[in-house]
Amino acid sequence: MILFWPFTQCSVILQTMDTPCLRIEPHTKLHSNQELFSSKIDDETVMMDENQGLYFGLNPVASSIWTLLETPLTFQELVTHLLDMYDVTENQCRQEVEKFLYQLLEKNLIKILD
Repeated sequence: MILFWPFTQCSVILQTMDTPCLRIEPHTKLHSNQELFSSKIDDETVMMDENQGLYFGLNPVASSIWTLLETPLTFQELVTHLLDMYDVTENQCRQEVEKFLYQLLEKNLIKILD
């Protein structure tokens, strides 16, 4: 499965059978799942989730997000870092990153910290 920087509008709430409604707010603290095996290859990242038996690939922008989330950050802190790194408007960054984060949450690749 390849995860990438999405360019479509996001759904605000993620709900699956296994999880209650989750909402990413500016103060929501996020952290990468430290149980995954990951490796950088050039400017991309490949990951393996041994529990799910799945491999994931991240493009350069998604890899930057992954690297930033190796240290717990709030959604606002993540957006601020990305705005410093990329030529993107704050609104576009928020929308696209939020959607990507929901994809990561759905695959248990990141966690919301209390």
